[in-house]
Amino acid sequence: MDCSRELVIKELNQASYIWRLVGMAPTSAHSTTKDDALQFALVFIGYLVGVNLLAYAAMVLDKSKARKGARRIRETTLLNLALIGGSFGTMIAQQTIRHKTQKEPFRSRLRGIILLQALVVVALTLALIMTGSPEALWQRIASFI
Repeated sequence: MDCSRELVIKELNQASYIWRLVGMAPTSAHSTTKDDALQFALVFIGYLVGVNLLAYAAMVLDKSKARKGARRIRETTLLNLALIGGSFGTMIAQQTIRHKTQKEPFRSRLRGIILLQALVVVALTLALIMTGSPEALWQRIASFI
C-alpha cells in the first residue's frame, strides 16, 4: 500500500472516530439505528437553520453598512456563508431587503453555489439509493481511495 493511500485511510478512520465521538455515527460495526439517523438529521437541520440565519443577518448588516457608508462585509464572506449551507438565507435576504439583486458577479456566483449544492444533494441521494445505506456508501468511497 502506498503512503498516500495509508494517509487517506488514517484520515477516514479519524473522521469516523470524530463522528462517533460527537454521537452522529453508529457506535457498533453494524447498521445505523433510527435514533442515530434522527440525531444526525436534527443536528444537520439545526446547522442549516443556524448558518442560514447567520447568512441572512450578514446580508442585513451589509445593507445597513452600505446605507451608512461604513466599511462593508466582503462579498467573499457573504458567498462563503452561502457555500457552507446559507444559500437559502442569502437568497431570501436578497429578495426581502432588496440587497445585491443586480450586483454582478455576486448574483451569478450565488446561483452557481445553489446549483452546486443542488447537484451534491442529487448525487448523494442517488448514491444512497444505489448503495442502500450510509455505511455502504462510506465503505464504497473508502474503497476508491
